[in-house]
Amino acid sequence: MTTRKYTLDDIFAEDLIKAPALPTAAGSEDSRVRQGFEEINRFVSEHGRPPSETTADGGRVSTTERMLAIRLRRYRDDPELVARLTPFDAWRLLVPDAKPSASKPSAPTSLDEIFDSDDGILSSEADDIFNLRFVGSGKELVDFAAERRKCEDFHLYAPILEACAADIESGRRQTRRFAGEQAIEQGDFFILNGIIVYVAEVKKDEIRYGRKDARLTCIFDNGTESDMLRRSLARQLYDDGNGRRVTNPEAGPLFGEDVTPQDVRKGCVYVAVSLSKDPVIAQMENLYKVGVTSGKPERRVRRAEFDPTFLMAPARLLKTYTIYNADPGKVESILHAFFADVCMAVEVKDRFGKAIKPREWFVVPLEMVDAAVKRMLDGTIGEYRYDMISQAIVRRDGPSA
Repeated sequence: MTTRKYTLDDIFAEDLIKAPALPTAAGSEDSRVRQGFEEINRFVSEHGRPPSETTADGGRVSTTERMLAIRLRRYRDDPELVARLTPFDAWRLLVPDAKPSASKPSAPTSLDEIFDSDDGILSSEADDIFNLRFVGSGKELVDFAAERRKCEDFHLYAPILEACAADIESGRRQTRRFAGEQAIEQGDFFILNGIIVYVAEVKKDEIRYGRKDARLTCIFDNGTESDMLRRSLARQLYDDGNGRRVTNPEAGPLFGEDVTPQDVRKGCVYVAVSLSKDPVIAQMENLYKVGVTSGKPERRVRRAEFDPTFLMAPARLLKTYTIYNADPGKVESILHAFFADVCMAVEVKDRFGKAIKPREWFVVPLEMVDAAVKRMLDGTIGEYRYDMISQAIVRRDGPSA
């Protein structure tokens, strides 16, 4: 067998030589300083600006950026370091009061350009060949810093996750290959590494590395939770060969998934749990607020501690059902009448001392609220009633449903 002999032109054209990784072991002081400066160069290459210790308005930056900014300041304050690092100052970061050059230095395209360049490489005994000058930096890693921890109030979410698993088994919910990072919303379900994930909350959107992102509160059916970023969850779902999105089972003219342009959103039914520290409220099991709003329930929950209908205490949104083509007031009346026997009688005072008697709190298992909504979907809710003794939905003229 003939072994091919490569010319220098072949090597450059086919990229047969792979750049070695920077050594991780501690080398000479000069090597460590240079590697530290290259980290700053990579930051500028990625973000188009030098690292800063604070934001423009004095806010906090990431720990990594602040560390690089402090390192750069110390380099600038030391004339000896400035002299040693100037040959590698591709962005003119060490020049007093100078701004980084507008464009990144171009990589050489031929041997002649490399040999003609006077960049000081290997000009002293301290130089080494592991200082990479024309190797692009890798992409910013997605934030996986949010670790899973035990979910202290998992009992609130267990019925939701169990109902989802039952819906998948029965075929009421389908699973689809994950796609669409920005389509991750509150109330969505996913399957990640064989575990069902429930997105309990989507916090305020933020811009990270020039892209829209948001912090999520994710509950896993193994009893853990995590405050990961939307992009982090999406990345893990993409990386998992079996990462799946679980479809929404809502269908029909009232709570429609297959919405047409002719359908009109009228509001939504929402289910919330109180986070009150009042021992009477905190110790009450299966206490949920079943409300209806024409706006966004997230806004209602956000100011729950100032709202007497939320018992003047923080609350957490658990589930929502969007209402299409129906009067929200009528939907609310039907659900409240259905669970009237288990409505919690309580009186709270608003901020002005006025006594209020909320009528939207019910002592009922969460899965029974979901079952009642199903009866509304198929139009048979009038044939059933909620039995407070068995805590089940039963036929008005027969056994349990």
